Amino acid sequence: MAHIKGFAIRGLLKSVKESGGSIPAVLAVLPAAERATFDRSIVASEWYPYASFVGLVRAIDGILGKGDLAHARELGRAAAARDLGGTFRIISAVASPKFLIERGHMFWGKYCDTGRLSLSASREKFFVARLEGFPEIDRAHCLLIEGWLEGLGHALGAVGMASRQVRCVHRGDPACEFEGSWDADRPGGWHA
Repeated sequence: MAHIKGFAIRGLLKSVKESGGSIPAVLAVLPAAERATFDRSIVASEWYPYASFVGLVRAIDGILGKGDLAHARELGRAAAARDLGGTFRIISAVASPKFLIERGHMFWGKYCDTGRLSLSASREKFFVARLEGFPEIDRAHCLLIEGWLEGLGHALGAVGMASRQVRCVHRGDPACEFEGSWDADRPGGWHA
């Protein structure tokens, strides 16, 4: 069974709060098993059941979005901006989006204990992200990753950043794969 770090769950809750939503209202619509995770404070450094994370993404999408999972992309964009604080902010001032996108894999193992994310930028202003070894990934999570990749590029100074999922385990593919491209590198890099 997959697990997600508490900082990812806390980030989702922060997104609810920042958007003016009600955390208790979101938690109230979770199935009882997933809701039990939230009976105590979420600790950023602890691992939590994947089902609780996915349930939370879907509940937020249902309450703050239209229930079509499109809001999961927005949650991903917000997560990327939060993830790129501190050291990455300094590095991004002197490095290209391509250089930093290729190092985006560093986040996955700190975030989820299942699967491997690899990113490559084999041609100018284009990347491929491949998530392997996670056949039980939820579709809502795939959309969140799409948004995270887009947000990562935007935060690193990629102008006109767009990403889309081109392969998915739910369609019978051996792995989930995402492609992204951007039009130009913003002078000065980092932009939150």
